[in-house]
Amino acid sequence: MNNIRRYVCIALSALALMTSCGSASDDEGRLSVSSRTAADNSVIEAPADTSALPASAESLTETETTTETTTTTTTTTTTTASTTTETEPVPELPASDDVYLTLVNKTHMLPGDFFNVLSLTTMQNYEGNTFWVEEETLAHFQELKEDMAAVGLDCEIISAYRSIASQQEIWDEYEALYGLWYCNAYVAVPGYSEHHTGLAIDARLIRNGTVLYYMADGQTNGLEDFAAFHSRLAEHGFILRYPQGKDGITGYSYEPWHIRYVGVENAKKISASGLTLEEYLGEAEQ
Repeated sequence: MNNIRRYVCIALSALALMTSCGSASDDEGRLSVSSRTAADNSVIEAPADTSALPASAESLTETETTTETTTTTTTTTTTTASTTTETEPVPELPASDDVYLTLVNKTHMLPGDFFNVLSLTTMQNYEGNTFWVEEETLAHFQELKEDMAAVGLDCEIISAYRSIASQQEIWDEYEALYGLWYCNAYVAVPGYSEHHTGLAIDARLIRNGTVLYYMADGQTNGLEDFAAFHSRLAEHGFILRYPQGKDGITGYSYEPWHIRYVGVENAKKISASGLTLEEYLGEAEQ
C-alpha cells in the first residue's frame, strides 16, 4: 500500500508539473538517439522469455512481474503506477475503434484490454538485442527496412515495446539521478508511454557504418537521410509521431527517429493532412 501511495503521489506531481515544464525531448528521458548504447537498451528491452508478455489487463497493472503471466482477464482493475485511482478506472478499447489508431500520450492511458486484441512478437537488431514488437507492425517495419536498404540506409530498431514495469524502472532511475522535476519534463508517466503499445519504434539510421544522429539543439549529420526516411513511412503504415513544431500538441519535442504504426491507409491520410495523431483523432488539447 505504501508503494502504491508513492506511485500515485509521483504521478500526480508529474501531471501537475508537465504543462509548466514545457515539451519533453524524449519519452524515455534520453535526449538523442545517438546517446543510446547497448547498456541503455538493456534497461528498456522486454524480457527474453514469453512468460513476461502481457496476457490480459491484469498483467499491465502495478503487480506485473517478469517471471509470471496471467491468462485470465479479471473484471477488477488494480491501481497502476500512473494516476489511476479507484475513481479513475483503466480505460478499455471501444469495440468499434481501429485498434491501430489507439492514442496513448500524456493524457491518454494505455487501455487495460489492449493486449487482448493485439499480440507481440520478438526480433533481434544488428547489435543482437531482442525487442518485442506488435506482429503487424514488425512485418511492415521489415518492408520499410528493405526499402531504406535500397537507398543505402540501414534502419534498425533500438526501442519498441516497453512494459509499464520497465517504464517505472526508468522513472525511478532518472528521479534518483536528476530529481522529480526532470521526470516531469522528460519521462512519460508509467501507463502513458506510447511504447507500451508495441506499435511505436525508435529507429536508428546507419549509412556506411556511421550512425546518423539528431541532437536536442538541432545538430545532425543526416538531414537528407532523415527526410528520405520520413518520406517512405506512410506507404509502409507508419507516421512520424512527434513532428517539428507540434510539441505543444504532442507533448514531446521533434523526434525524427520515433515512428508509430497506424496501418497503411491511416498513415497515408494522416501524412497527407499534415496533422498529428492527436489532431487527426480530434483529441488535441485546446
